[in-house]
Amino acid sequence: METQRAITILLPDDADLHATLKAFCAVQNAVSETAYNGGKPLRAVELQRVVYEQVKGTLSSQMTITALRVVAGGYASAKRIYARRVRAEARRKTRYEAKGWTYKPRVIKPVGVCARLFRGGNSGPPRQRMCSFAPALGPTWVQQGVRRGESPRPSGR
Repeated sequence: METQRAITILLPDDADLHATLKAFCAVQNAVSETAYNGGKPLRAVELQRVVYEQVKGTLSSQMTITALRVVAGGYASAKRIYARRVRAEARRKTRYEAKGWTYKPRVIKPVGVCARLFRGGNSGPPRQRMCSFAPALGPTWVQQGVRRGESPRPSGR
C-alpha cells in the first residue's frame, strides 16, 4: 500500500489569480442550475454540449471544461450519496422491524440546486467549498473561508 501525503502550498496574493478564480466561479455558478436539470443531473459531456457556447470566452477552453466537470461531478456525487443514505435507511427500517423495535425514520434531504465557489481574498489561499444542498431554492451562495490563524478543516480522508 502506498502512502499519500498532502502538502499545502501558499500562493502569492496575485490580482491575476484572483481574477481567474472569480471567472472560474462565475462559470460554475452560471451552469449550476442547468447541471441540476430538475433533479436529473447532467453528466459532464452532456453539460458541455448544452452550455459551452454560453460560457466560453471568459476562461481558456481547458479551464471552462474543468469548471463544467467540477459542477457535473458535484451533482453526480451528491446523487450517489443521497441514494446510499436512502438504502441505508431502508436497511435500518428492516432491521428495526425484524427485532420488534420502534422505528423512527430519519430525515434524508434530497439533492437540490447548488453552486460551487472558490473563495479567496484576505482569508488565505483560495479554497474550494461546496455548499449544502437546499431543494427548490435556486442556486445558493456560500460565504465561507478560512480565517487567519485557523487550520483548514480535515477532509475526512
